[in-house]
Amino acid sequence: MLAFLQGAESISYGFAEQDRALIGEAARELSRGAGDPLGASIRAKAPEGFVSLSRGLRSDFGELAALSETAEFSDLQLRFSTTMGRCVACHGTYRSDGSAP
Repeated sequence: MLAFLQGAESISYGFAEQDRALIGEAARELSRGAGDPLGASIRAKAPEGFVSLSRGLRSDFGELAALSETAEFSDLQLRFSTTMGRCVACHGTYRSDGSAP
C-alpha cells in the first residue's frame, strides 16, 4: 500500500510540475507490481473481487503511463482520478482482518 501512495504522490507532483516523464515513470512502476512479496501474499489470501480490482488498477496505471507521453494534461488528470476511484472502491469494500499477511 505504501508503494501505491508513494506512486500516487509522484504522479500528483508530476501534474503540478507538468512533468510527463515523472508521471509515466511512476505510473509504469505501479502497473508492474512484479516482485512485490507483500502484495503477492495479500493477493493469495484475498477474495477474487479484490484480486480483480487489483489487476484492473495495475492495468489502469499501465494505460496512464502510455498516455503520459502524448495526452493532454487534463485528460491525464481525469484518467488518474478515475484510476484512484478504483482504490476508493476497493478500500470501501474490503477490510483486513488485522492479521499479518
